[in-house]
Amino acid sequence: MFISKNKIQSAFTLMELLLVIFIIGLLITTSVFSVQNYRSKSRDVERVNDIYLIQMALEEYYNKNNSYPATLTELNTGTETYLTEIPLAPVPVDGDCTEGENNYEYQFYGKNFYTISFCLGSDVKEISAGKNFASHHGIGKWFCGLDFVDDRDEQSYSTVQIGSQCWMQENMNIGEMILGSEDQSNNSVIEKYCYDNQETNCDIYGGLYQWNEAMNYVETPEAQDICPDGWHIPTVNDWQTLTITVSANPNYLCNGHNGKSLASSYDWIVSTITCEVGNNQSTNNATGFNALPAGYRLYPGGAFTNRRSNAYFWLSSPSGTDADCHQLGYNSPEVNPYTYNRAYGFSVRCLKTD
Repeated sequence: MFISKNKIQSAFTLMELLLVIFIIGLLITTSVFSVQNYRSKSRDVERVNDIYLIQMALEEYYNKNNSYPATLTELNTGTETYLTEIPLAPVPVDGDCTEGENNYEYQFYGKNFYTISFCLGSDVKEISAGKNFASHHGIGKWFCGLDFVDDRDEQSYSTVQIGSQCWMQENMNIGEMILGSEDQSNNSVIEKYCYDNQETNCDIYGGLYQWNEAMNYVETPEAQDICPDGWHIPTVNDWQTLTITVSANPNYLCNGHNGKSLASSYDWIVSTITCEVGNNQSTNNATGFNALPAGYRLYPGGAFTNRRSNAYFWLSSPSGTDADCHQLGYNSPEVNPYTYNRAYGFSVRCLKTD
């Protein structure tokens, strides 16, 4: 049988057929990927919209009740409905989010503050992919008021915004405990004292540090001391800013005094004199600074004293061969500035660096 030359030329070769199959497969794969990417992006947009919806309901609740709710269920279980249905995060998870992060986790920190954590697989406008937090301040990766985790030892510290400053609400507790009878040394290992040489006291009050150890053996204010990256031991000016902020707010003052608003609301020796830190302690801590009476390590000798009666905080400002600090006492209505020998063991409270 004769086969024309034209028929031979019009037939597909094996190579051409394989190429066509490859192109079709590529188009299908690209289409599937595009659809999956579109669906993932749509779920992220839905997550952000859900958060905004919850926030609007929370603000309406706050305006009516002068407090945020303890749980989200209160938005639709009381006498007034602020949100008909509490949204759930869409599934499946996207991006690098885990199953445990793919939810809207609401945390209530008191009548004036809350957070909602959620996770995005990709960026949505100005909100970055990954775990995010929402509060009445806005939405972001981390903001003051959330706990801060020191990645050097995985310890967590509560934080509080006071005026323009972001402070840790807890004393630093990093380092290896040594006995009070020993001096801390420049040996590339952060060392701490624990009151009465008991590690459990460090868990409650934080560590006690000699000034040189706290400053990592440099004398430059705001240098990299033992605070985590992005934080520093406050300077004299930092403390002045704090006290000015407190003094400008009548809700923080007791007959014009600032001590009670910075002191914790428990653990102080009782005082019977109005406006002293130890008097009527339930009214303390209006700022949230939460200064605990950690006491200190004496020099010379290395004994411990004044737990429950005093709190001492190093400043990063040297004063000749000594260094500046601030003190709160159970029998005082004010924060008081002092200068002490650098070998004393005082608390360290960190301030967020601008």
